[in-house]
Amino acid sequence: MHVRDAPSARRAEDHLFAGLGSAIDTRLDRALHRRLSRPVTRAAIALGITPNQLSVASLLVGLAAAWCFWLGTPVATMVGLLVYVVAVVLDHADGEVARLTLAESRLGEWLDILVDTLVHATMVIAMGLTAERTAGGGALLGVVGALGVVASAAVAKVWPTTGAVDNVGATLENLGSRDGFYAMLLLFIAARAAAPGALPPLMIVVALGSQAYWLARAGYTLRARTGRRKTARSPK
Repeated sequence: MHVRDAPSARRAEDHLFAGLGSAIDTRLDRALHRRLSRPVTRAAIALGITPNQLSVASLLVGLAAAWCFWLGTPVATMVGLLVYVVAVVLDHADGEVARLTLAESRLGEWLDILVDTLVHATMVIAMGLTAERTAGGGALLGVVGALGVVASAAVAKVWPTTGAVDNVGATLENLGSRDGFYAMLLLFIAARAAAPGALPPLMIVVALGSQAYWLARAGYTLRARTGRRKTARSPK
């Protein structure tokens, strides 16, 4: 785009911001998080806020969301969901600022992974503690679920994609998105408000699901890569 005056500069900037995004963005990312992160990114660039500073802010806000879930009242968990949305928006903004200011770095990449993992693991632990306090069980399951979150992050780092070639691989890609975490939070909030006795069984699902996810993803990816190597070595 040719920039000749203030109006064309604004159009070029709008076009640049509209193209911000990631290949792994979900529909929810595009419909909600990116719409909210773009104004944050504009403000951060204008104020000279760095991507890593935004990552740290995302961590602090995410831990505040976990604290809300640890408090465990129906109102607190609803507030926690909204605070988590803010943390996700900041998480999106740090990458946008990094790309726009050419400030991408290995440190920023690892900080982003660390923040995501800490926030999600801490929230799962907080949910388990609330289930324990409210319905008599779930604290240990929260720890097991958090370990699954950590393992899932490690597998996703080693294999960013499953190399999905069938419905199983595509399903694993979708289950690993943030949308699935939102679904879990909504189920937890609904159970806390309407059926507290369902919290321990829900934590069983969370614990088993987090462990099953990384094991299934690792197994599928290894099998797919082995199959491709065998195909490449077979005589034509």
